[in-house]
Amino acid sequence: RESIAKELGKSRTAANLVAAFQALLEAGLITEEDAPDETVGRSPRIVRLSERGRAFFHHLFGSEPVEPEIDRLMARHKSPEQSLLAIQARMVLEEFGAAVDMFPEPISLNGRGRFEPDIVAVMPDGNRIIVECERATSGRERRLDKWSTYAAISKDFYFVVPNNQAFSRLSTELNLWAAHRPQDAAGVVLHIHQISSRRSGELWHYVRALGGQK
Repeated sequence: RESIAKELGKSRTAANLVAAFQALLEAGLITEEDAPDETVGRSPRIVRLSERGRAFFHHLFGSEPVEPEIDRLMARHKSPEQSLLAIQARMVLEEFGAAVDMFPEPISLNGRGRFEPDIVAVMPDGNRIIVECERATSGRERRLDKWSTYAAISKDFYFVVPNNQAFSRLSTELNLWAAHRPQDAAGVVLHIHQISSRRSGELWHYVRALGGQK
């Protein structure tokens, strides 16, 4: 709704914008479904063109509508929860003036594998950062390898997590990585944004040096 409201020059909560969505829904041109939500507050909804809506678009403009972004993200992240978290992360970063790439290319490590970032953002000061969206931990050795690869690219780690439970899991895993691979973790600084945090005005709610020995 934010992008549509911006194009129309209206508030996202404007009554006529809400009415427009309702009219499209009643006409069978769009569908709505609850999105899985792991944060707080009102759960977001996923809106797509229906088959009738896609046909009407083709009738009006003579071309096929683009694939919904949520479906492109689903193909990339493999779950609706992870895809939603990526969208929420973009919204947070954009609030602080970042230009966000939701579909960044893998980063090659000169024959030593590659890193597939969730998000790449260019901050207002020109700093280009890799942002990982983290919900759960699994596959211990594979995950430890992931953080070692991240550290080979940058010593500044940036994360967006949905809630305190995910924050705790991520912190535990990163501490474990630092304990098992201190050479890799040396000099790493964590920056974490927790979506459910009620602290406003801060992009990174938690910043600290991870540790490790040089």
